[in-house]
Amino acid sequence: FKRGALAWLTPDHVKTLGKEKTVPVDLISYVAENGNDRQRPIAVEILRSRGSSAATRLLTVYDTSKHEGTASASLDALSEIRGPASISTYRKAIKHRFGGVRAAGFAAISRHGTEALLETVLEGLTDQDPLARVQAARAALSLSKRVQ
Repeated sequence: FKRGALAWLTPDHVKTLGKEKTVPVDLISYVAENGNDRQRPIAVEILRSRGSSAATRLLTVYDTSKHEGTASASLDALSEIRGPASISTYRKAIKHRFGGVRAAGFAAISRHGTEALLETVLEGLTDQDPLARVQAARAALSLSKRVQ
C-alpha cells in the first residue's frame, strides 16, 4: 500500500476505507501522516470516529505532522476522545511550533482543565498567533469561572 497506492487514493477512496471497520487504524493513520491536503483531514476524522482505539495514533499524528491543520485537528480529536486524561498533552501543545496547534491546546485545556491551569493559560495571552491568543483568553475565562 504505502507510498505507491497513496498517490492513487481520492478523498472518496479514503472515506470508503474509513467506513470499513476491518481496515486497521494503522493504515488510516498512515494516510493522516503522509497523505495529501485532501486526504489528511478525512483520515483524521476517520480516526476520531474510531474512538479510543485510535487515540495513540492521533497522538502520533499530532506529535509528528509537518502540517499545521493536520496536527491541530489530530489534537482536537484526541481531546474529544481522551478528555481530561490527556491534560499533560494539551499543556505540551500550548508550546508547539504551530499556532493552530497551540490554539487547539488552549481549547482542550478550556474544555478539560482545572483552575490550577489558569496561570498557564494566561501566558498564552501574549502568543504571537491571533487564534492561539483568542483560545488562551477563552480558556482563561472558562477556568476562572471554575474558581468561583
